[in-house]
Amino acid sequence: MAKLKAFTMPKWGIEMAEGTIADWMVAENAPFSRGTVLTLIETDKITNEVEAEADGRFVRILAKPGETYPVGALLAVLSDGGEASPAEIDALIAGFRPSDSSFDPDAGTAPPAAPAPPSAAPAAPPPVPAGLAISPAALAEAQALGVDLAGIAGSGRHGRISAQDVHQAARAPAAPVLAGPLPLTPEGPVRATPVARRLAALHELDLAKLTGSGPRGRVRRADVLAAVANAAPAPAAAVPVAASLAPSGA
Repeated sequence: MAKLKAFTMPKWGIEMAEGTIADWMVAENAPFSRGTVLTLIETDKITNEVEAEADGRFVRILAKPGETYPVGALLAVLSDGGEASPAEIDALIAGFRPSDSSFDPDAGTAPPAAPAPPSAAPAAPPPVPAGLAISPAALAEAQALGVDLAGIAGSGRHGRISAQDVHQAARAPAAPVLAGPLPLTPEGPVRATPVARRLAALHELDLAKLTGSGPRGRVRRADVLAAVANAAPAPAAAVPVAASLAPSGA
């Protein structure tokens, strides 16, 4: 029998209350391995890549790309790789209760541990530059090792910083600060997701002229793509070439 787990909206930071599914990177019923990017989730500041913590497969995907969900909401159901019947999946969904921690259903079930004896206050973790693309695992490693993220050039897609990049930076001697990914455009007077802003800049579109379909009129990726499609010039009609009517010979 497959072991089923709830995949919920993660929480990054105290102020995060909701997130938007930018895209699913793994299809329903497709197997994945540990470290695979499962989905892209947009927040008010950055787009995060959620990585698999273990091998498995999605047996049912509930959340739709472009939709916004509160922290702890059920986004999908995953298994440890085994087969699960529709009745088993339905039972997990029916018995699900929202959580505001992460997509790990076992989190928070153990009794709280006794507080550790007071000790010297740990050094504050280095600040995270605004708009930095980094996986949650890499961020945790950087804070634990005291690595300054501003000096790391990510080796992942779009300059994303991985846990391996953090470990290499922790082992390497002091070096000049390397240029990292470009910061995201500030929110400004127009509400838009980070992906929508990047697409609009790429296609030289004015966000102020777009009608947002998101909460409170926020412009989403789909709104920008629709504007790009509408702005594309129609293909030119073929011009018939007139046959030569000149008589041959003298």
